[in-house]
Order: sequence, then C-alpha cells, then structure tokens
Amino acid sequence: MVPLVLFIVVILLTFVVGCFVVGSVIVEARSNGRPMLPEDPRPEPGPQPATEPATGRARALAVAAGVTERREAAEA
Repeated sequence: MVPLVLFIVVILLTFVVGCFVVGSVIVEARSNGRPMLPEDPRPEPGPQPATEPATGRARALAVAAGVTERREAAEA
C-alpha cells in the first residue's frame, strides 16, 4: 500500500513541476515577444467554388426567407 501511495505522490509532483516549468517558459517567451510556435508554412485556405447545384432544401429555405422578408416589408 505504501509503495502505491508513494508512486501516486511522485507522479503528481512530477506533473505539477512539469506544468510549472512549461508555464514559466511560456510566460517568459511572451514577455520577450517571441512566438511559441513557428509560422505555419501552409497557405491560407481560399474560398471554395460552388460546384454542386443548390439542393431542394436549400431552395426551399431561400424561398421561405424571401417570403419572410416580403411580409416584414409589407407590414412596415
């Protein structure tokens, strides 16, 4: 029982000390103005072209939205 408790305590202490070290490194890097991660070499994703025709549900939603807008315009 004692070895198990000692093992758990050592693991928890190692975790806490590791978190403290990593946190202090991050705080120091931010205070010096250094980025923590290198720049991502991948290009930014651009807008995707619409290759599929609108589905029936999308058309129905568009019609419903247009009808709602017309009702609001008629009430005003």
